[in-house]
Amino acid sequence: MRKFYFLMILIIFLNMMLASSKKVLLIGIDGCRPDVLKIANTPNIDKLINKGIFFDNTLSSINNQPTRSGPGWTSLLTGVWFDKHSVKDNLFKNVDNSKIVTFDELLTKSSLNIKTSVLTMWNPIITKIFDKELFFTSHVDTYDGSIISESKEHILNTKSDIIFVHIDNADLAGHLYGYSIEGKKYINAIEEIDSYVGTLTQSLKLRKEYKNEEWLIIISSDHGGRKKFLLGGTHGGQTDEEILIPIILYGKNINRIHNTGQTYIVDIVPTILSFFDSKLVDKFNLDGKALIEF
Repeated sequence: MRKFYFLMILIIFLNMMLASSKKVLLIGIDGCRPDVLKIANTPNIDKLINKGIFFDNTLSSINNQPTRSGPGWTSLLTGVWFDKHSVKDNLFKNVDNSKIVTFDELLTKSSLNIKTSVLTMWNPIITKIFDKELFFTSHVDTYDGSIISESKEHILNTKSDIIFVHIDNADLAGHLYGYSIEGKKYINAIEEIDSYVGTLTQSLKLRKEYKNEEWLIIISSDHGGRKKFLLGGTHGGQTDEEILIPIILYGKNINRIHNTGQTYIVDIVPTILSFFDSKLVDKFNLDGKALIEF
């Protein structure tokens, strides 16, 4: 019996050590179309793509899941579609909160000592999707780069293992001026976000513990968007412009790819779980798959 308890303590200790060295920076670019991302001047994101993997035709919707932020971010953060998490709109109407099980809960259920930080420009990500006490949360509702200033300071000093930074500038530009491959202001917003990405990734390298850490950087979105007939832009429907999103993965040994075929927004959580422990994905009833082997 003593040997059994010793073995259990050893397993828990090893899991804690594993969690402490592996880290994830998840950057969510709200309303980002992958075709526009390709043509925009984004040197910082390009560096990640050139040494990582770019999935440029990821689906943010199947079975008519609305291409809106509520269901989109919920699927990205839980690894399941709206028929399981029950979120169909941005108001979270008639939602059973017990069905929204985010990645941090899955990791906790797996006895991994994971700390999660969420910094977002859209508060329902904290209040509706995570809806529980996390290691750190912050809501920044201005479009002046404050989200990145705060995220930079947090990255430099935090003990968190997973940091999710949500940026809304591209979605705002899309709504105001149109989500379009020819839309200058929408493109400009994505290019501005690229400078934010540069700040975030550089902040990782300035951490005192960086040399002893293994970081996985993930960039993705909740939905795309289309230009309205006259002014502005919209999303929520099932056109390619609204459904397609990017996924970018960057990290050590990132070139080992599964035979993925079509990729989906629900693949991000399984990828995070697999990064910490390749055996975790099969423990849960997820709709996605791990995109790479670690």
